[in-house]
Amino acid sequence: MTTFRQLLILLRPYRMRVAASLIMFTCVWLALLAIPMMARELLGSSLRSEATVVPGVIWLQFGVTLVLLVGMSFAALSIMFAVAHDVSTFLRTRYFRNLIDLPVDQHRRAHTGERINRLVSSLTDIEFFLKYTLLVRLGFRWCSWAAP
Repeated sequence: MTTFRQLLILLRPYRMRVAASLIMFTCVWLALLAIPMMARELLGSSLRSEATVVPGVIWLQFGVTLVLLVGMSFAALSIMFAVAHDVSTFLRTRYFRNLIDLPVDQHRRAHTGERINRLVSSLTDIEFFLKYTLLVRLGFRWCSWAAP
């Protein structure tokens, strides 16, 4: 089983939150696509000399788009930060339970700080991946599945 599949299994209890966050990021990406379209319309009207003043509708569209970008990205990141925190807390708890259950000889033979160093570095990597990288990877997978 690949590491990514193991991570998805670990995220199964949080699938609704991850899905909501993915939908929010999809809305953010769509809003990012709308900005160049609005700029094209603005430049087109300026070049055609139809209006010397930017219409209020375009400013309203820019404002709504910016509010959507900021609000949705903040909400999506907040959800993913909470999921990453919950998953890393679960993994830390499970790791410490396993450490407690080990025989004393295992602890004597291990190098000082080796197990804690492994715990901290591994969970930091997992938490970083969940916070910043997972949604992008899921988005690319989703787009590749949807493409013909």
